[in-house]
Amino acid sequence: MKHRALPVPVALAALAGALCTPLAHAGSKDVPLKATLNVEEHLGQLPKCIGANNEAPGPGGTITGSGQASHLGSVTLNASHCIAPGNGTQLVIYRGELMFTAANGDLAYGRYSGVLTPTAPGVFRFQGDFHITGGNGRFDDASGNGQLSGTYYGSPATGVIAGTITASGRVSY
Repeated sequence: MKHRALPVPVALAALAGALCTPLAHAGSKDVPLKATLNVEEHLGQLPKCIGANNEAPGPGGTITGSGQASHLGSVTLNASHCIAPGNGTQLVIYRGELMFTAANGDLAYGRYSGVLTPTAPGVFRFQGDFHITGGNGRFDDASGNGQLSGTYYGSPATGVIAGTITASGRVSY
């Protein structure tokens, strides 16, 4: 049987590809993500949202918060979203953008959406989902998804509502 040798550049390229591929994924983790955050939301008009006559700005909210998250430790949250009428008394939360900042400054960011439902005077339940789309530091190229839930208290008429949000899902980084 006759063997044919590969040209040296082709053989080296094949060897480099075989050696480097496992190393690129050797440090990646796929882990549960759980977070509990105390948040405050300021309601108003945001340029990214569509309002009356299909023109911006439209109704939305900006959220700040802090709490604990697995694989991040102490975190702060900065987020914003648009708000539209839903079924009955529900409000649809869309075009949500979020950013978690870990205590060491590493970031994980993504998007979210959901529904805000009044359950009693001054009480609102939030249900939604999130998608992690990137970050920096140890969360460079992070990805993941999961569910959001929480309760807000206050009157939207005052422009501020506050409460607790929990996130449960998975993140790969």
